[in-house]
Amino acid sequence: MDYIILTNPEKCVKCISCIRTCEVHANIVKEDFVDIVPEMCVVCGACIRACPENARSYLRQTDIFNEWLKSEKIIAVVAPSYVAHYDEPYKFITALKELGVSAVYEVAFGAELSSLVIAEEIRSGKKVIASPCPTVVNYIKKWFPELVDRLSKAVSPMIAIARYIKKKEPNVKIVFIGPCISKKSEITQVEVKGDTDLALTFEEFDELLKDKKMDLEHLTETHPDGFDTLYGLSYPVVGGLAKTVSYYLQEDLDIVLEKDTVIIDGKENVMKFLEKYSENIKNGRDDMNPVLSEALYCDGGCIGGPGIRKDLEVFEKRRRIIEYTLDNLGTKIRDLAQRIYREIDLTREYIPEKVEYKIPSEAEINSVLKKIGMLKEPLNCGACGYPTCRDRAIAVLNGLMPWDLCIQYQLRKMEEEHKREINKIKEEAIESAQKVITEQMKIAQEIASLLGETVAETKASLLKILNLVMDETRDEK
Repeated sequence: MDYIILTNPEKCVKCISCIRTCEVHANIVKEDFVDIVPEMCVVCGACIRACPENARSYLRQTDIFNEWLKSEKIIAVVAPSYVAHYDEPYKFITALKELGVSAVYEVAFGAELSSLVIAEEIRSGKKVIASPCPTVVNYIKKWFPELVDRLSKAVSPMIAIARYIKKKEPNVKIVFIGPCISKKSEITQVEVKGDTDLALTFEEFDELLKDKKMDLEHLTETHPDGFDTLYGLSYPVVGGLAKTVSYYLQEDLDIVLEKDTVIIDGKENVMKFLEKYSENIKNGRDDMNPVLSEALYCDGGCIGGPGIRKDLEVFEKRRRIIEYTLDNLGTKIRDLAQRIYREIDLTREYIPEKVEYKIPSEAEINSVLKKIGMLKEPLNCGACGYPTCRDRAIAVLNGLMPWDLCIQYQLRKMEEEHKREINKIKEEAIESAQKVITEQMKIAQEIASLLGETVAETKASLLKILNLVMDETRDEK
């Protein structure tokens, strides 16, 4: 399969916006463009939004969906954030049915099932990092493999609902539709491969509707199939997972989850949190780590994902999700969810994919810094996309960037070149002037010899002639 994050070399101008926004250094500067390093990438999509030239995009797969519509039975599982993306969300359900999808389930029921697994892990005394976000999972597997054992073994809500459906209909095609491009990477992971067959974004689905000239405005409303849900509908917003897990722990009075839960969103916050979490374990201070850590890589949670509408503020999307959750709380879902939880395997394992990003010796780092004149007083301006000159030197030694791609170094180089050019021009001007003076003196001497005068006398004569010319000019005026 093609990689998920794509680069168009013809559009890339090497502005390094992608490098500047990437928390995991997953970019390599090539001769004519900046490309993705798949082994390092966590598929967050930040570089797509950061690129001013639209040189970055993600893999579109609506062609597969269209082909399946012709010959396969398809069941769509839609992320709860569809109520934030569409002004009339039930018309979105109708559109799926009119295209030929057999049934449409809300992934929110899968969130109830995942929450039951997480709750049981906490009851057993385990500290868990729980996230429905595949980017967080990718981040831990690649950059914090020592924390893989702390990841909740619960499958994501998307996988949970898919397993439930496929237990009844093993030959059906499950198509996920949501705000996240990283789901495209999740469904290819060997630990869950085959559960969900295709992952599309809302953005892709809107493009498909446009191609088919379908206008949601003219459709009637259809409610999704499947079951009512409880707080699983709130999974797309920050704190939704913790709220749902807390509900399934409410009878365990000895577990006061609210006092031992950390909720993190945003790539920078997630990175800092995991660094501290890992550091606590290494330093024998695991008691400082929370029982439940809910982590979402996008700002605001899934409603801030790269495949959802951009014209609504996060707080408005959050309001829609919360209102929809409160308006649709099921009454009998708890018993049903617990029954299915006992019947289906809702767990998974994680295979670490540690990134080989070497930390060079001090001598190697200093060698690069010396080349660009940043050894004694590094500026750490960040213009190259890396926070410090040292970080950039490490990237250079990992083959991700040419050693001389430093704006400050290039500016100094240009200034020095400019000075050399100016000095060269001055030297040439002086040399030329000296030649002119020499030639003029020769002429002056020749005139003087013809007139039988000295050079000084010739000069006086020339001044007389000049004055006569100037007088004549004034008379003419």
